[in-house]
Amino acid sequence: MVAARHTGVMNASEPVHHIRPGERVEADPTPGMTRERAIEVDGLWAGLVRTEPAMTSGWHHHGDYETSIYVAKGTLRMESGPGGAEVIGHTLLASSLDTYQFDPRPAKPTVTYDTERVVRLGGVEARVLHLGRAHTGGDSVVYFPDVRVVATSDAVTTGSGGPLVDYAGGGSAVGWTPVLDAMLKLDFLNDAAGGKADLDRYLQEAPTSHAKRQAAEEKRKELGK
Repeated sequence: MVAARHTGVMNASEPVHHIRPGERVEADPTPGMTRERAIEVDGLWAGLVRTEPAMTSGWHHHGDYETSIYVAKGTLRMESGPGGAEVIGHTLLASSLDTYQFDPRPAKPTVTYDTERVVRLGGVEARVLHLGRAHTGGDSVVYFPDVRVVATSDAVTTGSGGPLVDYAGGGSAVGWTPVLDAMLKLDFLNDAAGGKADLDRYLQEAPTSHAKRQAAEEKRKELGK
């Protein structure tokens, strides 16, 4: 991968850095996807992403970033809403999008719910659950009881500093651990990114970073910010 500062036209005086595979670092994961970051500067992220065969990644958006994808191997199927489809989202997610600072702003859900919404399609049941505030104030966890699988959404998302709390979107470090505890009480064998043991390990490894973020959140409340 070759990186250079974009000025419209490259010329011989601009530095070019060849980023080799060994220089990439794992970062910014989404359930079902492994990302290796090559470069990240203001307005630009570039790297390599691997998705397991037949795996469906967690739903996410790229905010105000433009996206260019080169499929080196395999086939990519990308879905986005609404496009005529029913898009289900929590009521807090829908309301927070009114003031969310991204341009273009993600589309609002066409159907909202408060605690749970059950969808039955093709003989399969999917339960869309809101277990509390974590990554955002409107995180949805999707549980498939027939096959005992759970899609964890961005409630299981980490960055270089630990779990990613999207405060602008209503996220909460205080509420994150209870959400994971509630998720583990579901009767499932696998989640979208691995197995129940992986989710349990994530919960065990998270307390230190959660505690730091919780202390910062409580301090902000104390200062009225």
